[in-house]
Amino acid sequence: MMQFVCLTYYFLLILISGYILVSVIFPSREMSFEKIFSFSGLSGLGVMPFLLFYADLAVPVSSRVFLLLLPVPLAIALYFILWKKIFVKVSGSLLASFYGPGGDKMILFLPAAVIVSSFAVVAAHSFLTPLYEWDAFAIWFLKAKVLYFSEIGKSEYFTALPLSYSHLDYPLLLPYLIKGIYSICGGVDEVLGRAIFPFLYLCFMFLIISILSEYVKKIIVLILAAFYLSIPAVIRWWGSGNADILLAVFNFCSVYFIFDYLREKGKGDTAKIIFAFVFAAFAAFTKNEGLPLAVINIVVLIVFLALASGKLDRLRQVIPWIAVPVLLILPWLIFSRDIPRTHENYGEKMNLPEFVANFWKMKFIVPIFSQEFADFAKWGILWPVVGVLLLKFKTGAKMIYLWSVLILYVILFALVFSVSPSSLEFLAMTALERLFLQISPVAFLIVALSVSDMLGDEII
Repeated sequence: MMQFVCLTYYFLLILISGYILVSVIFPSREMSFEKIFSFSGLSGLGVMPFLLFYADLAVPVSSRVFLLLLPVPLAIALYFILWKKIFVKVSGSLLASFYGPGGDKMILFLPAAVIVSSFAVVAAHSFLTPLYEWDAFAIWFLKAKVLYFSEIGKSEYFTALPLSYSHLDYPLLLPYLIKGIYSICGGVDEVLGRAIFPFLYLCFMFLIISILSEYVKKIIVLILAAFYLSIPAVIRWWGSGNADILLAVFNFCSVYFIFDYLREKGKGDTAKIIFAFVFAAFAAFTKNEGLPLAVINIVVLIVFLALASGKLDRLRQVIPWIAVPVLLILPWLIFSRDIPRTHENYGEKMNLPEFVANFWKMKFIVPIFSQEFADFAKWGILWPVVGVLLLKFKTGAKMIYLWSVLILYVILFALVFSVSPSSLEFLAMTALERLFLQISPVAFLIVALSVSDMLGDEII
């Protein structure tokens, strides 16, 4: 019972810290309950690790004490947004409107049942199975234990070469989220540590329902949500304890809010760009892949605005806010610069001479990627549908942004495979599915928007 109370307290801190951020970025807006919950929950899952990381570096108290004292500054911040009347207001509930008077409830029940069943599988995977994934056990949860038992500035772990199998230089967003649970609950418990993932599932479910409700009718919303959330690879990895699904969600948020900014007429909503860039920082603090994905998202946006006619005002609007992800992630980049790189140091290998020298591998990489795309048992019809849509490529200006970042992601992964010291067979077996998982929400967004377009709702 006490553990349940502690977990509830921790997730309330996450939701409140996220809600404060959302209110500051989107002052005085009205949103559905589902949108507020998803925005707050996902923001909080990014904010909390940064707070714990900064506190470890600068505050001379334990994380448990920090979390017990955190309600004080949060209460002050809440008072401020209430006093200034900038808090985000609830405008109603999307799901309540779905199941309100009228309509065929049975038709809506079927996709909802798929979503609930998928959530049940994720929750059972998280709470009822041991931590059996090697990367989850030997990287992410090991780092969480290190951070729990010693302050980051005093730990010898980050220079301990015998522990280099755990990738000493990997970012710490997920370990800090887990450390927060350990700290508030008073001990290491790998099952409790995975409570993050069902919560993440709920937040992401509400997010995509909120997003899709802007484009298609409610039955299509639930069908599309059920389609993605029940993909075997998504369910298989969601509760595994790895950081890939967090990166997938954060990167998706960054891409979506940039897309949503681009589809607006006129000057555009700066709040969406700020929110997108905040999630880019979250992605960069989640996994090493997050930084190049964030760079792709932002660079493609800048190129898009620079080349589009009449968009120079927007370009000037966007560029100053690049400082947001830079400043957020800078302390980690400074701290990690001296951590030994004992495994694949892709930063040194990602250059033109290496690409040219290893280009011959592409004749093997393309079939390997194609085989993964076509693996129905893992992905269902997601990637084949994306392939068909690419062949039909409708060049609506905003869709070009989504297609550009997705194609560049795949090219990035192919280049990484080409310069990796590991064999292609080993990479295909251990990494490829999770790499595609990281970009699968963006692929799903393209599919969903294409469905909307085919149904006659012009959004591109």
